[in-house]
Amino acid sequence: MTASRRLLIALLGAMVVNVIALDIAAGGCGTAIDAFPKRTLAVEFATSVADGRRVVDAGVGCTDERLIAAQAADVPFIVLYILVGGSVAFLSASFSRLPVAAAVATTTVVMAGVCDLLEDTAILRIAHVARIPSAIADAASTYGVAKWRLFFVSSVALAAALGEAAIRIDSRGRRAAFAGAAMLALASGVVGLRALSASLYAQLTPAVIAWFVAAAVVAVPRDATASSGTR
Repeated sequence: MTASRRLLIALLGAMVVNVIALDIAAGGCGTAIDAFPKRTLAVEFATSVADGRRVVDAGVGCTDERLIAAQAADVPFIVLYILVGGSVAFLSASFSRLPVAAAVATTTVVMAGVCDLLEDTAILRIAHVARIPSAIADAASTYGVAKWRLFFVSSVALAAALGEAAIRIDSRGRRAAFAGAAMLALASGVVGLRALSASLYAQLTPAVIAWFVAAAVVAVPRDATASSGTR
């Protein structure tokens, strides 16, 4: 198994652990509200501090402390999805003559991560954390919507990069893996972008899962007859 794949598998494993930690940290903030499957998701689309405050409800266990803990647990998750997206793009680019799609996928997932950090900071203001820089917008949605759009645009670009890699790979097993991953990444991007435009927030999580599975498919070792371009 190549070093790139070992790293990708380790990152995917860390993401699973971090998702569990996120759920534990969120506590009652993981309950549904309105059209959102989770309050932690609803607050990402808050248009003001007052709008964000509606997710806080001690009766269901969603307190300021839980919101703060969830944002703290989100920071390593942001780092992990940037690294996973970049690693898959790197593996795809190793088979490409002009890795434009891989470069776009990497750039947009990094931009999504930056927006995610800004969104988390805006949510801390909603949770009544003092000394939040005045430059951070009151509306978490300013960053939340941009984050989701960039993430799913990155997924579509990643699908293109994986598709090109599938065409160029000599190994039958790896070709099938990259082609399958390309379809999953494309489905993730299309479903996610459609969910955002139609306010179908419950579809965001399945779209992210499709992206995760695409990365996992690339990470799983295939036959040993990969082309010399393998890294």
